[in-house]
Amino acid sequence: MPTGSPPPRPSYPQPCWLPALSIVAGQTLARGGAPLAWTLGALAAAVLAWLGPRPSRAAALACLAFASGLLTGRDQQPELLSHGPPRRVRVTGVLEERRPTPFGGERALLEVLRPAEVRGARLQVVTEDVLDRQLVPGDHLELVGLLTGFEGPGNPTDFDSRQWARRKGLQGRLRVSRGATVRLVERASLGRQGIERLRRAIGNSLDRHLSKASSSLASALILGERHRLDSDFQKALTRAGGAHFLAVSGLHVGLLLGIARWLIGPRSGKAARLGLASVLIGYAALAGSSAATLRATAIALLWLGAEARRRPCSPRNMMGAVLLASLLLNPAWLEDPGLQLSFSAVLAILVGTELLDRRARPVRRWQRALVVSTSAWLGTIPTCAVHFGAIHPASPLVSLLLLPLFLAALSLSFLAVLGLGVPVLMPGVDGALSGVSSIIHAAARVVADLPGTTVSIPPPSVGAWIAIGCWVVVVGRRASPRWMAALVACVVLLWSAGREPATDPPLTLIGLDVGHGSALLIRAGSRDFLVDAGSAHRPRVGSRLILPMLDRYGIDRLDALILTHPDHDHISGVRELVEANRVAHVIVSAYFGVDAVGVRLLDWLRHRRVPVSIVGADDRLDVAGVRLDFHHPPRHAGPSHRAPYSRNDASLTFSLEANGQRVLITGDLEKAGIAALIHRPPPPPHAVLLLPHHGNRVASLADLCRWAGAPLAVASRSDRFDLSSTQRTCRRLGIALYTTDRHGALTVVPAKRPRSEGYRSRARSAALIESAQGR
Repeated sequence: MPTGSPPPRPSYPQPCWLPALSIVAGQTLARGGAPLAWTLGALAAAVLAWLGPRPSRAAALACLAFASGLLTGRDQQPELLSHGPPRRVRVTGVLEERRPTPFGGERALLEVLRPAEVRGARLQVVTEDVLDRQLVPGDHLELVGLLTGFEGPGNPTDFDSRQWARRKGLQGRLRVSRGATVRLVERASLGRQGIERLRRAIGNSLDRHLSKASSSLASALILGERHRLDSDFQKALTRAGGAHFLAVSGLHVGLLLGIARWLIGPRSGKAARLGLASVLIGYAALAGSSAATLRATAIALLWLGAEARRRPCSPRNMMGAVLLASLLLNPAWLEDPGLQLSFSAVLAILVGTELLDRRARPVRRWQRALVVSTSAWLGTIPTCAVHFGAIHPASPLVSLLLLPLFLAALSLSFLAVLGLGVPVLMPGVDGALSGVSSIIHAAARVVADLPGTTVSIPPPSVGAWIAIGCWVVVVGRRASPRWMAALVACVVLLWSAGREPATDPPLTLIGLDVGHGSALLIRAGSRDFLVDAGSAHRPRVGSRLILPMLDRYGIDRLDALILTHPDHDHISGVRELVEANRVAHVIVSAYFGVDAVGVRLLDWLRHRRVPVSIVGADDRLDVAGVRLDFHHPPRHAGPSHRAPYSRNDASLTFSLEANGQRVLITGDLEKAGIAALIHRPPPPPHAVLLLPHHGNRVASLADLCRWAGAPLAVASRSDRFDLSSTQRTCRRLGIALYTTDRHGALTVVPAKRPRSEGYRSRARSAALIESAQGR
């Protein structure tokens, strides 16, 4: 070799990340995700120009992979059912997985075998009872139940069950009633039975030898059974930005590989590597084989193979090979947030460490740890914004704080599993694991309570996706920090373009889709009022729906929470709003003082030191230019007086006026309440009328509409009621009727046409129901 010549470059295998990137682009385009597809296509075109001496072969490979991605994306797109009428069906299928629900019963996945017309379809089975403990994944079952579809979200912050079903490849939901017979047709294979029995034996042994807190944490970390953890612990960890430690991924696989290598010793022959590979594969099967687990296991196996062949292996090439294998194994995983978060975090860590290694100065350990944590956080921001609508700015520091604690908890959990046959070790392991669990819970709770820990963020716009792609390309080309900073600023500007405007019209009504219930947000200038906060169908409606909607509109605190009457479907979310310190003032009617439920709620509000105003007919409140005129009920509307009213008939009815626009709120008024209301002198005409009793069987509806004088009516309701008579009355009177079950969350501005803020799709595709009907 001549003196001064560069050293020979290592011979890497054919890059796998280019066809993987092309398949991702093709599948994304087939699924309708055009912004991401165009971004990935642009990146693939940029990469083709850098591949070196054989661009034509690489271009042909990329085009072939792109075409295969288009085909698999179309073929794997499941035919989802609508939320049409349920049909009673009998199906036979293979049980894939089963998980308990927090309210009792179980949820399971079933691959249909019969009837033959829908063979291969996958259903989510929802049961009210707990299935037989002897049933394991792989068993053939026969079930009878109601087959329904998946609904899209009614509100922008709702969980999209249709998108979740698309990622899981599900075509419908089978509801099995309590006491129904689930017949076992054929047992699963011996391998599936052995894995399930081992999981059950490990879980039972941990429960027997450890305390409840230690056992639940060990089962979550080792077996992936996160449902066993305390809900408060999970919520605190999620708000703090450390929920990713609970996912069985690279941390678990890497620690297991290190423990196994330490146990094997210095031996590095073929038998030792086969043993390590067997341990990794067995643990992946034991932990549930999620996307993150398979990704970490596959990378570890490739690393062992490269070490055995003593050939250098590019980390990006390994990531591409694993991504390619994942997409070929299950193309539906492309839309799985777990896979997206896993790969984006690892790729961002690779880019961050490469940039750090280019520095001439030596890098300290704490600097490398901070760069790794920050890179993973930056890489997952787009995915978190798309799927969750929020990011955690403190996540890099929180990850550094929690990493040693979770490493200790994970090591103790593995030690607990290995020491199940040695009862002498279990008390010490139990004490140590309980202490680590308490420290993690306390640290997560402290961080979660800090202001700014969780920040709502809109999904990236098309321009932001393109800017993110350009930033990745620039980083890959080793651009100067000046160009990198300019592109980051461009991403921030384009991202902020998708945010909702900060200013709102003078009077805006936002009716949330809460099913059978009511939650109406009224924005009058700089003042924000919430009328009712409850739902009969949605558990924890306050924390899961109302609070995220307040964050979306930038509302830190409500000026007043107005409760019409103390029914569960109108007050179920009040406690969560008050505990979150988002309510400055509560307004109720005099009826709350004589109703048992209302009295308990008032006592709790006074205990929490929340100001409460009790109002009745002819009262008037003025809140910074917003006038509230109360029409019903009178202050003597208790059941012990001469003019008795039922709970619904005693609903607080009032007019809200701001900038010359009036809105009439009627609660759940029925016949007696409406009769008392319309006998009062008619007020000035209203712009919007919130129909009483969710628009269902409203007595004297025509008289009420004439008394209100509103050209537009809104009903907060579910699809369990028939509104045909209400619709006929509104059409006869020339009143436009909007309902949350048809339009999702509604934004109503007086003198303008209401617009839907939900994503509810009414498209009906009941091929599976029709083919299974009558069987």
